[in-house]
Amino acid sequence: MVSDSVEKYIDQAEKILAQIRNTQGKNIERAAQICTESIFGGGLVHLFGTGHSRILVEEMILRQGIVGTGFDLLA
Repeated sequence: MVSDSVEKYIDQAEKILAQIRNTQGKNIERAAQICTESIFGGGLVHLFGTGHSRILVEEMILRQGIVGTGFDLLA
């Protein structure tokens, strides 16, 4: 069994994720569609990140293996 603090944390995270799904789900799907069309059309996906936000760019370029289909600008 987990502590009350852990339960509260997970409950709050689930609420935030549900809100993102409900308010931004269609936008996320559209962004994925645009990226997919660009990659399969021989284009690039331009990614930008500074500070801690660069982690998302690194995740897409380095871990997901889209090298050659993405242009990363890390500051």
